[in-house]
Amino acid sequence: MFRYLMFVMVLLAPLYSFSQESKLPNIIMMIGDGMGLSQISSGMYSNNNYTSLERSHHIGLIKTHSFDDLVTDSAASGTAMSSGVKTYNRVVGMDVELQSCKVYS
Repeated sequence: MFRYLMFVMVLLAPLYSFSQESKLPNIIMMIGDGMGLSQISSGMYSNNNYTSLERSHHIGLIKTHSFDDLVTDSAASGTAMSSGVKTYNRVVGMDVELQSCKVYS
């Protein structure tokens, strides 16, 4: 009987663990304003070929430009990264029709 009970408990244990609510992980997103590959390389070369970015498990790169110009400013790139909508330079949180954008946070 004891063996049967232990066998049932072993079979049901994974079901119990899947039913528990899992806590979402915390994600920290660092955005280096004006930081391109040349700036990262310069920092690496001046620090004995090491940067703290190398300790990160995941690194992403993004290329942004504003709606009306190939060279973007911080306002337009921040809007594009947070909402997925391109806008004019010197405009924050609005699309090209100057309507408010939904920001994903």
